[in-house]
Amino acid sequence: MASKDPEMVTIRYSDLYDVAPIGFVTLDRKGTIREINLTGARMLGVPRETLVGSQFAPFIAKNERRKFLEHLRQVRNTLDPVVTELKISAKGREVMYGQLSSAPSKDDDGEYLCLTAISDITELKKTEESLIRLNRLYAVLSETGKAIVYSTDRNALFNEVCRVAVEHGGFLLAWIGVIDGKTGKVEPVASFGETGYLEDITITSGYGMYGHGPTGMALSDGGYFICNDFLGDPSVRSWRKRGKACGFRSSAAIALNQNGELVGVLNLYAGEIDFFRWQFINLLKQIAANISFALDNLDRESRRRQAEVALQSETVERLRTMEELREKDRLLLQQSRQAAMGEMIGTIAHQWRQPLNALGLIIQGLGLTYESEKLSKEHLDTTITKSMDIIFHMSQTIDDFRNFFKPDKEKSQFKVNEVLKNTVSLIEANFRAYRIAIDLSTEEEMETKGFPREYAQAFLNILMNARDALLERGPGDPRVTVRAWMEGGKSVVTITDNAGGIDEGIIDNIFDLYFTTKENEMGTGIGLFISKNIIEKNMGGRLTVRNACNGAEFRIVV
Repeated sequence: MASKDPEMVTIRYSDLYDVAPIGFVTLDRKGTIREINLTGARMLGVPRETLVGSQFAPFIAKNERRKFLEHLRQVRNTLDPVVTELKISAKGREVMYGQLSSAPSKDDDGEYLCLTAISDITELKKTEESLIRLNRLYAVLSETGKAIVYSTDRNALFNEVCRVAVEHGGFLLAWIGVIDGKTGKVEPVASFGETGYLEDITITSGYGMYGHGPTGMALSDGGYFICNDFLGDPSVRSWRKRGKACGFRSSAAIALNQNGELVGVLNLYAGEIDFFRWQFINLLKQIAANISFALDNLDRESRRRQAEVALQSETVERLRTMEELREKDRLLLQQSRQAAMGEMIGTIAHQWRQPLNALGLIIQGLGLTYESEKLSKEHLDTTITKSMDIIFHMSQTIDDFRNFFKPDKEKSQFKVNEVLKNTVSLIEANFRAYRIAIDLSTEEEMETKGFPREYAQAFLNILMNARDALLERGPGDPRVTVRAWMEGGKSVVTITDNAGGIDEGIIDNIFDLYFTTKENEMGTGIGLFISKNIIEKNMGGRLTVRNACNGAEFRIVV
């Protein structure tokens, strides 16, 4: 076989070196470029003949040159490859994210050399940054949902939303403004973060000198307005100086509604330019929609309370002026309480629809995450299926509450163990978030006759009551234990917590309507009342409670 021409082999390897998809550069001990392939020269935006003999460090972003010097030092002191990610300021192009993979070597004279491969990871870094930003908005959406559940008035809701946006979303400032109907000014009523930005600030709704910014524009059309270059966008010219001092680079304003009318605007400020990309718009809309939904509920609840107070006042007045008709008045009071109870159940049913929109958004969000190749299709499908099961369950439960007092429901044979397992599966993630363990043990074949969805609701109320007790008492190993078995042809279920038990002075009252031990208006006093009525009135069973060991034990017999 004829021997290969060494010169031709050298030319072929030289061609491969020059056209490789990544840059190759050889540096000496001082960081001077000794050799560089054509790909590397294109990355730096300078002809190869100009680069050879020049320093490599000037092509590293100024704030990362110390990191580059540390990279070179590590290469000199190891035999293994050293990998570092740096920003490279290439001539004639925007900053490139580069991954440097270097190893030590020597030339023919024994002089030290640093052999470095440069990979352009700009698109990868941009994708990572986009996902991080998306996760920040998802965190705000999630925590806003919790704020909606626990807030009892508008001011508390607004303040909590702003805190969540800064602490969980990483925004520099979040504030909510409402429109002054007389002056047209937007008055900040809640804020968190760089609140100095709002001192003596003037913002109006609509067009004009102080109405052309993101806040005013969002209010003008009742939608949203994005500013992804706070220092360059002319719409924020009036507030640019104070925004620059706070580090703002992007902002978003989203209108808030109450009962279909525009009432204010949520404003978010980020420290990164081009933060609010088009993929995030639906998330911002959903956050605003959730807040608006909560405002509707708070307004309805306020009017309901006013009606309840008025009803109570009317009842007292009748009792005072019609003492001779006490028996009739007692009946009127009972009817009034039933009316209030029916209204509260309607409110609960309405509020339970709130998570439906959030779950739908989660499903869409999972699809977006799948498209970014960060989530497997199997996990996506499983999560979507479970989410839709929850939506269906909640809708069915709402119908059950609305028909709670109707006597025309038909009983059916159902498996108690399956109802228990399905109910636990719905709330186990919530319990896990509070580090509360649920221990469920049931017999395989447990059947009874009744209303399975109402039975599940009664069981769920007791579980949530146990969760609240554990959160309030804070035992070292919070746990809820559920045991179920058949006894004498009836199903028996016990739910036991380790929250320390119930005060013997009030244990006989915990099933009473409106009776609650929870502080700060967190409890309504209807959960256990409804559970007892479901089990005893609707299903002919028995629901009792006693203190056992280190906590309370609820016992359901049907």
